[in-house]
Order: sequence, then structure tokens, then C-alpha cells
Amino acid sequence: MKKIIVSGCSYSTNTGSTPYGNILGNLSSIEVINTSWPGQSNQSIIRQIRKEIKNGVTNSLFICQLTHLHRLNLYCTLNDKY
Repeated sequence: MKKIIVSGCSYSTNTGSTPYGNILGNLSSIEVINTSWPGQSNQSIIRQIRKEIKNGVTNSLFICQLTHLHRLNLYCTLNDKY
């Protein structure tokens, strides 16, 4: 396994009370890529994982932390993300 790729909402970012990306990086020598973003919807979280797979990522562990169901998938022009 070459990488651990984390996708989720604010619960998975490195700024929350439990910084998953930092914890995982400290536990092993494997590269951790954290694509989490506060307020993401489940559709956006899954889109990020699919994007990584379509880009040809192999030998990686994906951690997909789903969020609350009431969050909508809207495009934000401030950060060019859903």
C-alpha cells in the first residue's frame, strides 16, 4: 500500500478535535492524503474518491467518512469545490 486517502467532512479534516490525517500519518510511514473539507455532502465526498480512482491511483487505502444526510451538494465559487 502506497497511500492512505481520506475523504470526508470537517470530522475528518486535520483541524478538528480528532485530526485523523495526522494520526494516521504518525502511526505509519505511509503517505496520507486528506481531501476532506468542512461542510461536504455525501455526494461530494464520494465524488472525490471516484476522482482519485479515475486518475489512476492504485495500491491505496481509501477512508470515506460519510456525513449528515441533510447536507446538499452545491457548487461553491469561493473555493471551486462542491
